[in-house]
Amino acid sequence: VNLHYMLSKAVVKSRPNVLWCYKKDLYLSSHRKKRAKQVKKMQNSGLMDSENEDPFSLFVASTSIRYCYYAETQKILGNTYGMAVLQDFEALTPNLLARTIETVEGGGLIVLLLSNMDSLTQLYNMTMDVHSRFRTEGHQDIVARFNERFTLSLGACPTCIMMDDELNILPTSSHIRGIEPVEEQRSAEAPELADLKESLQEVEPAGPLVKCCKTLDQAKAVVTFLDAASEKTLRSTVALTAARGRGKSAAMGIAVAGAVEMGYANIFVTSPSPENLKTFFEFILKGFDALGYKEHLDYDLVESTNPAFGK
Repeated sequence: VNLHYMLSKAVVKSRPNVLWCYKKDLYLSSHRKKRAKQVKKMQNSGLMDSENEDPFSLFVASTSIRYCYYAETQKILGNTYGMAVLQDFEALTPNLLARTIETVEGGGLIVLLLSNMDSLTQLYNMTMDVHSRFRTEGHQDIVARFNERFTLSLGACPTCIMMDDELNILPTSSHIRGIEPVEEQRSAEAPELADLKESLQEVEPAGPLVKCCKTLDQAKAVVTFLDAASEKTLRSTVALTAARGRGKSAAMGIAVAGAVEMGYANIFVTSPSPENLKTFFEFILKGFDALGYKEHLDYDLVESTNPAFGK
């Protein structure tokens, strides 16, 4: 709660949304109505002071939180969050860890919740759920090498803070006490990106759309997509590959807006889950805004009524 409050004060935009991943059980229900009943039941039983409401309950009620089982994290690919909370550390795998934390935007927070732990060295020998896959009759004892390496890497990470439940900084993160503010620095690609945007300023529809791009690679991808679309021969195939969180969905969304401007009427999109397309469609709309399109005048927005897609 306190960390999210500090993040909200540090960013100049709307309240950061939260991704909360867990194995099976949550502290409170993820359904707002059920959660309200749960809070009321706690008040009636005397477990909660109605005059001084629990800050955590207020945080849960006033924040946009996407709850997700670790087993369903493939559904969050392509989405962006301001903060990620990962509980049930024993359920994590390297792939799950990468899949979840790479949905957090730059400047966001990633929180790993560790319960009932007196020392970080306990992580070294923690039994992980994934270990059950590797046990055989001849090899019952699994060495948790990843845990130790992961913990040591966090200790060496300059942007990681290890603290207890009272926000006291642990000795492992003592270096963070001497933290100093840094000046914003432009990347080495920034001048080249600015030159590309300037060179395409008078080109339609590439000029306005490239201005939506944040990185040089993203801008080049959008230009490549638009070049292929401008041929209108339907013989070109463009494949875009990159690591997670590099802006592929955003680049494709911007390019689709350009294809609509070029007169394409039938555009089909496939995805493992509809939830993976949230960022994609978000940037289609940003592309329309850059091209001067107005909702209800130039296009209508139709959303599915399936409640499973509204998470």
